[in-house]
Amino acid sequence: MKKLLSYILYGMLWSISLLPFPVLYFLSDLLFPLVYYVFRYRRAVVYRNLEKSFPEKSQAERITIQKKFYHHLCDVMVESVKLITYPAEKLLNHIDIVNPDILETYRKAGRHGIMSSGHYANWEWLIVFPFVTKYHAMAVYKPLHDKVMDRLILRSRTKGIDKLIPMHKTLRAIAGYHRDQIPTLSLFVADQTPIKEETEYFTWFLNQETAAFTGVEKIARKFDEAVFFFKMNKIKRGKYRLEILEITSRPKEEAPYAITERYFKMLESCIRERPELWLWSHKRWKFDSGAVPNRKILLSPEIQKNKTA
Repeated sequence: MKKLLSYILYGMLWSISLLPFPVLYFLSDLLFPLVYYVFRYRRAVVYRNLEKSFPEKSQAERITIQKKFYHHLCDVMVESVKLITYPAEKLLNHIDIVNPDILETYRKAGRHGIMSSGHYANWEWLIVFPFVTKYHAMAVYKPLHDKVMDRLILRSRTKGIDKLIPMHKTLRAIAGYHRDQIPTLSLFVADQTPIKEETEYFTWFLNQETAAFTGVEKIARKFDEAVFFFKMNKIKRGKYRLEILEITSRPKEEAPYAITERYFKMLESCIRERPELWLWSHKRWKFDSGAVPNRKILLSPEIQKNKTA
């Protein structure tokens, strides 16, 4: 029965993806009151995250951000559905990539690279980047338990991407590209919460102690890969601007966790500029350093300063 429902949902989303953008944004407008007022999808989570992240703002200001976020989330939902049948190369009509040449400089030098982003603006549309570089393009993802829906996600995300790699196979895949001398760009959406038992570092992010995913830094150091940050901004519905910022070109020379710190500072700068564009419905702060069992945890200098203040 569950599999049948998955196939029905698959067919519905496929059909919706065939609709033109103006109709999809009309559906987004209809979806907003349902998500926000009727189903109240994770409203308590969103407001709690905003309250902790922006204690300096008034309740009215946070509610305004909250509503803008849900409007944007509905847009991201329909834009993501559109990708099921929409040719990925046509996303170049919707995303202005201002400095793609920075990637080619490293590719010509034979360097591999890591593109690090967050759940900001429309992260699903980041699959556009392979169309502006000659790099082999790989993206890391977390497979869904529902095999039918996982196949749908794979179909939409592999457009333009040469390889979509499950998270647990990332290291092996990257090692293979280095062994075969295939200059590769690997895309990580790196603001997710790491597994509690594997957490080793906490940073100060959005006014609170935050468990940091350090996989990007470890891979960069191990394979000497340049690390970049995708700075994406929403200009209007269906139109985004993407800037590629260098985090480091010499990862082995960086201080421990400096790459991770730089990434989170860049992401926080984006969020503070346009807070409604980040995925506030994610349960990002599930635990603090005191909840991590039987491990030696390292805290960023900023956290240590706040603890002793």
